[in-house]
Amino acid sequence: MTFASTAWNRPLKKFLRLGEGVVKLPILQESVGFLILKGLISFLVILIAQAALTVPQTH
Repeated sequence: MTFASTAWNRPLKKFLRLGEGVVKLPILQESVGFLILKGLISFLVILIAQAALTVPQTH
């Protein structure tokens, strides 16, 4: 029982450390990444809106 718990503990700790690293990295790059993502989403929304407006006019 103790062997199984220690065998699972090591990968779990490594996985948790990786998870913490993944969580911490986006927080550092949040401003740049969020601005890029926001820009892409707004660009797509504008494209979809223009397409929705132009489709009824062509028919």
